[in-house]
Amino acid sequence: MIASMRNSWAAAVLAAVWVGACSSGSQSPPPAAASGGSAGSGASSSTSGSGGKAHAGTPSTDGGALPNGEAGDAPVAGQGGAEVGEAGAPQGFAGADDGAGGDPPYVEPFPDPVCLGSAELGTPTKLEISTADDDQFGGITADELVIAWTVVAVDKVTLHYARRASKTDDFGNEGSLELAEAADDSVTLSPDGLRVAYVKSDRKGFTQLVRTAIDEPFGTVDSFDFSVIAESAQEFATDEYVGDPVLGQDGLSFFYSRYGAGRTKTLLRTLRFSQFAPWPPGSELAVAPGLEAMGEDRLRPTGVSVDSQSLFLWDSAAGAQKVAVQSHDTASYDVAFELDDARGAAPNGACSRVYFDREGDLWSAELK
Repeated sequence: MIASMRNSWAAAVLAAVWVGACSSGSQSPPPAAASGGSAGSGASSSTSGSGGKAHAGTPSTDGGALPNGEAGDAPVAGQGGAEVGEAGAPQGFAGADDGAGGDPPYVEPFPDPVCLGSAELGTPTKLEISTADDDQFGGITADELVIAWTVVAVDKVTLHYARRASKTDDFGNEGSLELAEAADDSVTLSPDGLRVAYVKSDRKGFTQLVRTAIDEPFGTVDSFDFSVIAESAQEFATDEYVGDPVLGQDGLSFFYSRYGAGRTKTLLRTLRFSQFAPWPPGSELAVAPGLEAMGEDRLRPTGVSVDSQSLFLWDSAAGAQKVAVQSHDTASYDVAFELDDARGAAPNGACSRVYFDREGDLWSAELK
C-alpha cells in the first residue's frame, strides 16, 4: 500500500513538472504516469501461545484519496490502511506540496475486547435441564443453542448434552453417555456443537466425541485432533499433566492447562491453520504474576470470548470465577473482573450472557 502511495505521489510530482514545463513553453508530451499497484491483503497473525498483538489486516480501499482529491471514509477499527487527512494525503506523511518527511504511517488501534461490560451478573436463571446429581458445566455454543456438561461420580464421568431451536426456548433433554477413560475435568464444546473434547484419565492428553449433525447423538471417539499434543506429552515429567480444555469460538484456537513438575506458567494456547488439522502443542500465555500457579494452586481456563481477548478462569483456591483480559500494551493477560462463585463460566458470542454451574446445578445470567 505504501508503494502504491509513493507511486501516486510520484505521478503527481511528474504531472506538476510537466504542467510547469507547458506553462514555460515546452512542447514535450507528458511522461507516462507511474503505475499505482493495488493494495494487497495484509497478513493477520498471532504467535501460538505468545498472546501477541494482532497485526494489521486487509488494507481498506475506502481510506485512500478519491480520484477528485477528496478524502475517502476512514478505515474501521481492526483493519489496515492509512487514515486520510486533508486533501486526501495519508496522515503521518508529508503532502505532495511540501516534500517534508513525516511521522510513521497511521495504524488502526487494537480492537476493543468484546467483553466490555461492567462485569456484573444479572439475576441467574436455573436451567431446567439440571439433573438431580452434581452438574458440572462444560460448554455452550456462541449462538446458545447447544450445551454440554458432565456429572462426576467417583471414577465415572457421564456426559450430558442438549439443544434448542431458539435461545428463548428451554433446552430439551437430548442425550447422555458415559465417557470412557475420562478425567473429571470439565469438557468443552466445539463452536458447531459437533465435538466434545475432554481430558484422558491419565491426564497426558485429550480426546473427543464427534457427531455429523447436532440432531444426532454423540458416540464416535476420535483423538486425531489431539494426536500431536499426545506425542509431545511423552516428554513430560512423571508428575506433569494437561487439563482444563477450552475450544475457542473460532474453531482455530485451543486453550488448556499444563501443570505439575513445579510449573508456574500453566496456561497454554495453540492455534491451527485449518479445522481439519491436528492441534500443535501449546505455548505458554503471557500472563501477569497473579495468574501464575503457586504450588498446587492454579487458575483453570473455563471459557474464552470470540475474540480470544478475554479468558474465563476458575480460581479454586479463592472459590471465585475470574476474567482475565489481554492488555493491548503488553499483550499479556491479567484479571480484569470477577464473577463471584459462577464456577466454570463461559460466554456466548456477544459476551452478553454467561453459563456456569453453582451448587450442583446449571445456570445462566446476563453479563452487564
